[in-house]
Amino acid sequence: MGMWRFLEKQWSQATLGLLAGRTIASYERDFFTLKTVSLPKTQLAKDLEKLCKEKDGFLTLEEFYQEELYGEHGYYATKYRNVLTNTPPRWAHSMLHLCKLFGYHFFAELGPGDGRLAIMTLIEAEKAKYDLSWGGVEIAAPMREAITQNFKKYGFTAKKEFLVSQVKDMKVKDPCLFIFPYGLDSISPEVFINTSEHLDVPDSLVGVTIEKGILTEIILSPKQLASRGVSIKKGIYDDGKIQVDLSSWKLVPMQRAYIAPKVLHAVKDVVEKLPSTSRLCIIDEFRTDRGNYVSSHLLAPRNLLATERDCVDLVDGYERIGKTDYYFPFYLKSFLGFLKSLGIEVEYVDSEYYAAQILSTVKELPKETKLPGAYSQVIITAPLKGKKLAEKLDFPLDPSDLRTRIRS
Repeated sequence: MGMWRFLEKQWSQATLGLLAGRTIASYERDFFTLKTVSLPKTQLAKDLEKLCKEKDGFLTLEEFYQEELYGEHGYYATKYRNVLTNTPPRWAHSMLHLCKLFGYHFFAELGPGDGRLAIMTLIEAEKAKYDLSWGGVEIAAPMREAITQNFKKYGFTAKKEFLVSQVKDMKVKDPCLFIFPYGLDSISPEVFINTSEHLDVPDSLVGVTIEKGILTEIILSPKQLASRGVSIKKGIYDDGKIQVDLSSWKLVPMQRAYIAPKVLHAVKDVVEKLPSTSRLCIIDEFRTDRGNYVSSHLLAPRNLLATERDCVDLVDGYERIGKTDYYFPFYLKSFLGFLKSLGIEVEYVDSEYYAAQILSTVKELPKETKLPGAYSQVIITAPLKGKKLAEKLDFPLDPSDLRTRIRS
């Protein structure tokens, strides 16, 4: 990495531009533009170009990221170790304690990886002579095979009630603690954009075309959106399965917001499959720091293995396809607002590290909760109550999450 690129990673691009004699207007003109990039000559680039041809000549950025991360020659095809987290050792005892506290004899996970948290929790339950069984939803076939082998190795095969690849295939008979363990921020986002000439709601998505190794970003037309079953009108995203109200997301011209509708789908689909007295336990990274309306796109991807995690250099990202451990955390307040719009009451929010210790011994959930400033949080809901979920869901943007200097 050259010295200038290194400095760009350490300082905001806007500040560096001003030091170099650029104006704010010229910086914004360069930053808030569509990109054209020559992709590296790799098999992944060839796969992306082939996929683009198969999908009417363009990809949404959700489709692009999905192939880049999870395709046959994507990032995770050769970097299995980076999929795993250090959550299981901290949480096994606490998960058992929560199940006992709420009277559950079954717990389940979305995105369990190789099943480490399940195995460790079941070991704790066996020590405590507490009857507990498990179910999992894991999209990756190699991970499902690893789970099957690990359950066999530890003698827990009879404790596995189901292991499926999709939420729609799971069958939950008894009330449970349903866990999302560091998986939601791994789901690829769509990239929303405001194409108007003034501060406004997102009105389209960014897509790409790839031809002869050249990637070109495009604004998807209503016809192209419709080919994916999507419409965006007055800040309302509709994909035929859910409607999401993004009208509070006021973006400056050509500013992007990285939002994953599939995360909202996943949570809603899980809730609809669970018995009414079940609870959700969501362990993940969320953003509690303030984004910047001027010098960044909102919810830009993060690189798990970098010191400066926010990936603001879009060209660099394309030039390094397949080499970045991307993840896509939401604003915490936006996610809590989404749960509220589902009719789900949140009882507890805390820093993940401290919650793992606190929740291993409590006799009831702490009554007072404050939004933590740490990267990773745990959210525990009240019983789901079996309410009919709203058709139109909210995903609000709280102004306090942003520095509010807006371009004139």
